[in-house]
Amino acid sequence: MEQYHWGMELMTRAHNANRLGEFLEKGVDFDWSKVENQ
Repeated sequence: MEQYHWGMELMTRAHNANRLGEFLEKGVDFDWSKVENQ
């Protein structure tokens, strides 16, 4: 269950950075370096 919450957290971060589409496209290869500290 923990991983589900982590996934939701990551999606929320990507969405908040207006990069959700890019995140869904790239999946694991998504570049978090520009998102992480927001």
